[in-house]
Amino acid sequence: MEKQVKVIYRLSQEGQRKSLLAGGDGKQEQVIKTSITPELLEQATIFSDGDARWEVSSIFDSAKIEGVVDFTSYRSDMNDRQYAYHKPRINKTSTTINFDEPQTINSLLAFVRGKEAAMAALVAKLEAQLPDRIALWEKGVTKHKEAVKAVAQAMAEREAREKAEKDRREAEKTEWIATHGSDYLRRALALGYDCQRRYVTERAEHELSGFAVDFDDLAQWKSRSCPSEESLELVEALIKADHDAKCVWLTNSTVKPEWDDDEDDYREGFEPCEAVVIQGYIGKYDLVKII
Repeated sequence: MEKQVKVIYRLSQEGQRKSLLAGGDGKQEQVIKTSITPELLEQATIFSDGDARWEVSSIFDSAKIEGVVDFTSYRSDMNDRQYAYHKPRINKTSTTINFDEPQTINSLLAFVRGKEAAMAALVAKLEAQLPDRIALWEKGVTKHKEAVKAVAQAMAEREAREKAEKDRREAEKTEWIATHGSDYLRRALALGYDCQRRYVTERAEHELSGFAVDFDDLAQWKSRSCPSEESLELVEALIKADHDAKCVWLTNSTVKPEWDDDEDDYREGFEPCEAVVIQGYIGKYDLVKII
């Protein structure tokens, strides 16, 4: 018995109606069995038992270049495999085929040849553009790697500066405590205790008497219009001594409000007033002196 090719295609609703009107079976799935030819075998799938089947169910009918050439918004931990995943390439897309007319072997072959020719022309056009897109991708990868390296270097430099500043502050702290610190503070430091709060308090009292250290960031203020003569003189002296000082209108003090058991509420106990503020004392603390 002569081997045949089974050709399968599908009709749309319109195609099914036309099939019925033409005396066909009107089924969505249409099957044609025909003699084997080289053209059909080129399209068909041959199974292990020697049967050949060509199913015209979908076909590539569009294509575009996909890929990333600008990695500006991408994460810094990209690796070469991830870069390669975004390398520009031609991506073909297919469409499900439902014919509006009953087909013959020749009409199916003509349809497929037309689609394949159009696709080949489109792919050839895209292939001509692909080298330029890949060149942009290579530049994008290089630029991103350089940016990541620059950020890492800047971060390392910043960390080195912060460490150097921390070491400098610690050395300054040790020296100050040895020279000016209380007996308690010197003994605590010798035993390895940090005592940063005590150190800042003692140093502020020694260097800037009358100023309170705002350890808990409670103080709030707004700009002060027409400061008093006393405030002006103090600010001028502090600026001359390289402190970041200014006169302000203090709206909240450095002291936490007291709890009033009778009223079951916090007791206010603070009236806004003029004050002089020093910011960045020993690198990080705010000092406040009410005038």
